Amino acid sequence: MNEQELLTIITGGESSTAQFKERLPHPDSLADENEIFDTSIKDIDTHLFSEYFKKEYKISYEDKGMTLEEALITEKWAGI
Repeated sequence: MNEQELLTIITGGESSTAQFKERLPHPDSLADENEIFDTSIKDIDTHLFSEYFKKEYKISYEDKGMTLEEALITEKWAGI
């Protein structure tokens, strides 16, 4: 990429392929913020997500009476 190509991206603003960050505290946090396109709930390893949820919240989402979809929404907004 040359300077002109970079300036073209910057002047185009943020999009699904370009996002601008002022500061990045940890490299892994960039991956946490990006959407993954062409995926669905069927792509999730439900066993691993269930184990993660139980470790994070000290109870399984099933024991809380939640569906997988509800648990994923909870996880998406948990940091807000």
